[in-house]
Amino acid sequence: MLLLFLSAELAADLDKQTAEFIREERRRNRSLPEKKDRPTWRFFVERASADHFRRMFRMPLAQFEELCDDTSNVVTQEVFCPAAFLPN
Repeated sequence: MLLLFLSAELAADLDKQTAEFIREERRRNRSLPEKKDRPTWRFFVERASADHFRRMFRMPLAQFEELCDDTSNVVTQEVFCPAAFLPN
């Protein structure tokens, strides 16, 4: 009888914790940030100075583009597609 009572109590506690977890997950999902409107690669490159680009990517733009081209040639463009080939 005691085991039956403990079993019922544990089941009730588990149900309560599960419901609380679900509520918390729903609250977190509602508070996710909105989708950001990011600039295209071309827009970014046109606006970024050479120094700014070098600070962000640790290499000049020409070297970065060469790296992207080499990468897409090695792993194919289906795996890695440089932004220059992507639609705006």
